[in-house]
Amino acid sequence: MQESALEPPRYVASRCVPGDAADAVAKLRQGEGKDIVILGSGELVRSLMARNLIDRYLLQIHPLVLGSGQRLFTDNRADGGTLRKLRLVNSQATSKGVVIATYEPAVPAPGLAPLG
Repeated sequence: MQESALEPPRYVASRCVPGDAADAVAKLRQGEGKDIVILGSGELVRSLMARNLIDRYLLQIHPLVLGSGQRLFTDNRADGGTLRKLRLVNSQATSKGVVIATYEPAVPAPGLAPLG
């Protein structure tokens, strides 16, 4: 959670980070520990993608067409070029028609081995 949040985190395993979130994630990745999970923050995902800090994407694709809304992934190179080629490493359909797809970058970030 970024320090600029209005309320302190409610989840026990959460903590606020000062300054730029991408810098904090880069620092966390250098240490030992568990996976870092991002839920519902397109802006954070785009900033981490621009710095090659995401090594796995777990996307839930729901059988619903909205027609409008905010994109998770942009093709705007002015925002740091978040356009990335991904490779599917796993997929599963639920009984409700939701597809759970796991992707990795087609070209891993420097210093990272593919996970799949």
